[in-house]
Amino acid sequence: MVWVRRRRANATHQEKKLSDEALSAFRSRFEIPIPEEAAHEGALYRPADDSPEIAYLQERRRELGGYMRSRSTAHQIEAPQLEYYAESLTGSKGRAVSHTMALWHSAASAEGSEDRQADRADHPR
Repeated sequence: MVWVRRRRANATHQEKKLSDEALSAFRSRFEIPIPEEAAHEGALYRPADDSPEIAYLQERRRELGGYMRSRSTAHQIEAPQLEYYAESLTGSKGRAVSHTMALWHSAASAEGSEDRQADRADHPR
């Protein structure tokens, strides 16, 4: 069986450098008002400050609270001491702990100590 790769018309996301023809087609398709030579050079395009595109972007920024993103936390979360994870970090029968077992112990720790006691009785190390 022979696989044939088809070349799609919109493969720009797969290419690092577009050909001159592809750059011209992109410029024409999206009606970017720059000279063809600037498109071939990969020059950046910035609309005029009073253009509808810039007005739209600035309005979105105002709605989002400004140009710099920030995070605010309602409350601080204190991480448990490392001893809390001692059972999850120790291996079994001389072997290092596996990712699966560490995840299982973390999930069991999150459920509560009663479930962990029952699981230990059912599955001794």
